[in-house]
Amino acid sequence: MAENEAPAPTWFTVKYGDDLSLPFNADCWAVVLIDHIKQRCGYKDATEEFDVLEESGSQVHLPAVGKESATSVLAPKGVYILARLVEAEGGTTVEQLWTPPEGYVAPPPPAASKAPPSKKK
Repeated sequence: MAENEAPAPTWFTVKYGDDLSLPFNADCWAVVLIDHIKQRCGYKDATEEFDVLEESGSQVHLPAVGKESATSVLAPKGVYILARLVEAEGGTTVEQLWTPPEGYVAPPPPAASKAPPSKKK
């Protein structure tokens, strides 16, 4: 980083409950962050595992990051949805813990990145 360059933002937003949201700082261990998110969003006594989802519905797998920085999987200024991971007979199901406002339309998934052009010989 250049001397005069400001550090990149590490905050992001988690949506939960009935159209509620809170900001969080991703610059910490992922296991610490997910526990902090659970506590701040009112799920501190829940025994299930939790994760966050991208707005497209893709699971981030924050608990799998463990004792590494959550910045490795969370985008600066990103918006995520809190989810509970429920163990079921057929495997784990993801339960979204955010109720969007009436008329909410989810953003489209990001476009697939194009492969770089091949080099000419």
